[in-house]
Amino acid sequence: MKSIFYISFAVLSSFCLGQQTFQFTDGELEYVTKKTGIIIKKDNEYYQLQLNFPSKISEKVNFKLEKTSLEILKSETEGETIFYASDISSYDFNKIKNVMFTAKEDDEIHRFFALNNESIIHSRTDFYFDKKRTYPESQSYYFIIDFGNGKKILCFENYTTSFIISHKNKLTLLHNSPYDKSKVSKIGKLKAIDINGGIGNYITDTLADKKIIYKNVFGQNVLNDSFDSICIKSPFIVTYQNNKINIYNSRLQKLPLKNVRAFYVEKYFPILQILQKNKVRKINLLGKNYKRGDGPDFVDLSYMFPDREVEFKIIKKNDDFYMKSNGDDFDKYRWISKDTTFYNYEHKVTGKLYHAAQYDSIRYFDDFMETMTLYSEADYKKSYPILLYCKLKNGKYDLSTIEYLLLENPPENIIRINNELPKNLDQVIPIDQDTYRIEKDGLSTYYPIIKEIKYKKLGVLDRNFARFTLPNGQKGWLDKEGNEYLDE
Repeated sequence: MKSIFYISFAVLSSFCLGQQTFQFTDGELEYVTKKTGIIIKKDNEYYQLQLNFPSKISEKVNFKLEKTSLEILKSETEGETIFYASDISSYDFNKIKNVMFTAKEDDEIHRFFALNNESIIHSRTDFYFDKKRTYPESQSYYFIIDFGNGKKILCFENYTTSFIISHKNKLTLLHNSPYDKSKVSKIGKLKAIDINGGIGNYITDTLADKKIIYKNVFGQNVLNDSFDSICIKSPFIVTYQNNKINIYNSRLQKLPLKNVRAFYVEKYFPILQILQKNKVRKINLLGKNYKRGDGPDFVDLSYMFPDREVEFKIIKKNDDFYMKSNGDDFDKYRWISKDTTFYNYEHKVTGKLYHAAQYDSIRYFDDFMETMTLYSEADYKKSYPILLYCKLKNGKYDLSTIEYLLLENPPENIIRINNELPKNLDQVIPIDQDTYRIEKDGLSTYYPIIKEIKYKKLGVLDRNFARFTLPNGQKGWLDKEGNEYLDE
């Protein structure tokens, strides 16, 4: 029967900015191997040091000694390299962020390095359909156990429990093959793509004075400051303090950016689009202008479920319009939201369109769009109401809705929504499935971002921002949330 002893450690750095370190005093370090892990000798008995890695702040690092024997250890370490305590040399693990471990496996390159004071990133470079890509394979918390006399072991979990030690004054990664044959090199200058990791299981916490701090799984305030609010947009962290915006990267470094007024994170790519004073920039994780190679060229999203779509086509026959659609799918996806489909309407989705005698054409997005996306794993949900743009026989345009045109006698709320939409427009340009650029009487807007047709000049909507000029000559930027930023 195995004997298990639970032990407690002295924590050297628990609530300040720094590496999490535990002081071990319940026995002496004997050796460490990849397979057995850390072996402790106590009162002429041998124990395996069992440890866990918390995934959230409510979990604690627990240690226990599990009794074993020389016979068992001998069989378990057969063919293994044993790193005895006497050969473990002193090393200042504060310098671990300046070191990278690199291993090659076939045509793949694997790199391990400390992203910051609490996490180690494992990145992989491979070739996918003849395209080179570098991306984070995993990211895990690490902590250090101090056994005294300068003997320390860095512990982290990368599929299996792994260690970094200084063996005879040489840093060594104890990991599964082929990573155990990693070459050690100094990090001269990290590229933006090298730190393209997530931001781990950090949380925000509110202090007594209502200020917000950013804590890691060990409870440490990793930004070493408090803020009015914090917005987490992986792999960036945005803080607000006295109406000032600061941006941190995944290495928890504050980027050298001043006068940031607004921001937008590119989903799946480490790109942050910012409005800096009166200029819009796209920056990388180092705070510099984003360029090719600062992030992956593409992201494989094949693991996601297919988009929830319905077939959708509008045709014209003998001056009447008809919508052809696999209407059952509208009903099938009602669970998404009451606002995204014809939730309680009893009618066939495929049928004649009413209230359309004045129209020469009716379109959804564009002539080639024969599917409508209702829901996407990439965080897209169809906006309500579902807009169509209709060309009048006099050459002008109206915006209308599917619900209004499909129902011969629509309810009052549907009539009201239709009547409130822009009518008699000079031009309509589809931007995406929910947004149209509309023009009337020399003014324009992006509808429904800004419903008032008010801009004398309106630039291209580039991801999140569009340049505008008002009739009075004032210039500024419009974002996709409908916020305006006048030039300072």
